[in-house]
Amino acid sequence: MKNRASRKARVISSRVVYRGSIFDVRRDKVREPGGIVATRDIVVHFGSIVLIPVLDDGRILLVRQYRHATGESLWELVAGRTERGENPARAARRELEEETGYTGRRFRRLIEFFPTPGFVSERMVMYLVEGLKAGTARRALEAGAWIINDVSGLRLDPAIAEVRAAQDAGLILMHSRGTVRTMATYEHAHYRDVVAEVEAELAGALARARERGVPGGRVVLDPGLGFSKTPEQSVAVLRAVPALAGLGYPVMLGPSRKRFLGAVTGRALAERDVATAAACALGWMLGARLFRVHAPGPVRDALAVAAAVGGA
Repeated sequence: MKNRASRKARVISSRVVYRGSIFDVRRDKVREPGGIVATRDIVVHFGSIVLIPVLDDGRILLVRQYRHATGESLWELVAGRTERGENPARAARRELEEETGYTGRRFRRLIEFFPTPGFVSERMVMYLVEGLKAGTARRALEAGAWIINDVSGLRLDPAIAEVRAAQDAGLILMHSRGTVRTMATYEHAHYRDVVAEVEAELAGALARARERGVPGGRVVLDPGLGFSKTPEQSVAVLRAVPALAGLGYPVMLGPSRKRFLGAVTGRALAERDVATAAACALGWMLGARLFRVHAPGPVRDALAVAAAVGGA
């Protein structure tokens, strides 16, 4: 006698009822192995990978992301979808560096499975990743850089502190939320008091730096204008530079051509250099002393005027 569960359903009709950027939804009318005729909605997914990245001390690297479907920020294994036709091993390496900033020396394929087989066609491949290294920062210092700008404030890649120590480089601790891929969006821009929370989260970054032996004289703080912040929130954080400077470390600003300047002025991206210079001059007057910009000429002039007026 044949095992009915092992036989496939016969598709009577099939049509796509939704096309999206990540998945499609297909409605199939099928005759199942037991003879029952049913309509099944299938989420057609192109596949994904999930990683178990193991640090040298045996800890597993997780990422924290806000998930709108749950309304919560969740600790998760590193994971991501494969692009159409992409090799899973290549996707695994890409997702590891995009999500965490790490590169891995060894990727071992563990298992391939269907995480939600009841109605999703997604096939997920799991990899164990060992030999983690802080990739970009190490290569930059080897090429002659003398300061590291860590856009996650040591949240995603605490090994950057050890990389920094090898060259006694400076370290910029920037405020952000989410992963490298999501931090420049509004996905995590949920605050009750944006100034208080940014200040508290930068204090957390300073604590992580101290725990890893980073000297205070090598640290600069960046409130992360435009990172995980709406235009209104970025303006509020810029206004609060005196409070951030009160933490006792130099403050750097990176307002250059950011979306909040476009929202304030109505200017397109390529037309925001004057607004950038104004934001930097105001930042100087409020206590910031380092600035990251695309067009240094106008900013240099604006800062010269600000310093003259401010008596610095």
